[in-house]
Amino acid sequence: DVQRIAFHADTEFFRPDPAVTAEPDLLSAAGQLLRDYDSLVEAVRPLPVRLQIAAGSPWIDQPLKPKQSLPDNVTWGRLDRFALRNLYARSALCVVPIYENDYQTGISTILEMMAMGKCVVATKTRGQTDTIVDGENGIYVPPSDVGALRSTIERLLADPERMRAIGARAREYVLREASIERFVDRL
Repeated sequence: DVQRIAFHADTEFFRPDPAVTAEPDLLSAAGQLLRDYDSLVEAVRPLPVRLQIAAGSPWIDQPLKPKQSLPDNVTWGRLDRFALRNLYARSALCVVPIYENDYQTGISTILEMMAMGKCVVATKTRGQTDTIVDGENGIYVPPSDVGALRSTIERLLADPERMRAIGARAREYVLREASIERFVDRL
């Protein structure tokens, strides 16, 4: 008997904070492994937004540094868990750009953002296909497609109500399918 056990997020730590107002021009991205931050930087370069990239992982000691100089609307740095949670809370939109690969890289970051009740834009890779239901609890974009990423970001930021609804469904998904409690029950 084979059973699929979904990964998990701490829904008590990563949860919406009603005391924090999302900043309508702030985007966040996080994580380190196989991240396509180059495409994301190019996508937001001409946009009137601010992007904060929390490039790092608690499981990787080697720091990730930008490959090119960053435009004025992009900041880059490693954050601790509390600062990361605050960044998610302040963000209007969260993005997880991933290079094409065969496994579910980025899942911790995606689930944390979803648990915060955020609309998440993620790359649909061969390995990242079953957490986000496109248009329902998140949005998928093709790998390394700067134009698709830029137009998706623009469309979503122009429709805060849609982002709010997707974020609410994202939180519901994590509570139902990917909480630590659900993970333990399945084990």
